[in-house]
Amino acid sequence: GVVLARDGWTVRTADASLSAHVEHTIVVRNGAPLVLTA
Repeated sequence: GVVLARDGWTVRTADASLSAHVEHTIVVRNGAPLVLTA
């Protein structure tokens, strides 16, 4: 599981194990997504 730190922003694993977070920036044109980041 994950927990939210007291700063209200930081999220970490409950057992302090390693984790990763990935986001993509996308544009939707003509009903089709275009991923701008890889």
